[in-house]
Amino acid sequence: MSVMALSKLQTGPTLADHATGYLLIAGGFALVAMAMLVPINLEVRDLRWQRDLMSQQSANLAQQQQGYREFSSALAHGDEQLLQRLALTQFRLKPTGSVALTGMADKSGIIPATPGTDSLHSTVESWLHRPLPMLGVDVTPPPRIQSQLVRMTTGPLRPWVLLVGFVAMGFGVAVPRSGGDRDKPTVTD
Repeated sequence: MSVMALSKLQTGPTLADHATGYLLIAGGFALVAMAMLVPINLEVRDLRWQRDLMSQQSANLAQQQQGYREFSSALAHGDEQLLQRLALTQFRLKPTGSVALTGMADKSGIIPATPGTDSLHSTVESWLHRPLPMLGVDVTPPPRIQSQLVRMTTGPLRPWVLLVGFVAMGFGVAVPRSGGDRDKPTVTD
């Protein structure tokens, strides 16, 4: 028996003896994790963007709803300024004894409709409307990530990346290791 074989027999296998198998297992695991997590990460990124857009839209709708509540409350309490504005815009009537800013009323108090005057043709909805952010106009979607990693893990190569990862892990488990039971010297007398 040589000194080298005797020292291996006493110390057992080292980390270097298993390095090839561990590297194959780690590399295979990295490939499988990459192929599984990158598409999910891209989808989560898109969902976060949609969530942020919907929260902006929800905030605008809440402001609009608050405006309608205030309008309803002012109408119920008989706010004079609001009633005059409604009479002017909806019925083209002005209060008696006042002069309309957009033109003169006839003797009956009715202001003639003149196209192009927004204050006369506006509606309650146009007073209270809060525009929602529109996709492609106000808000653009996040740019698509164009990298080799994304193309490999989301494209037609994805099954091959998974297969190579699983095969590498299989070889990492099955690779013969030095210092194992097969390499122990036997003592024969």
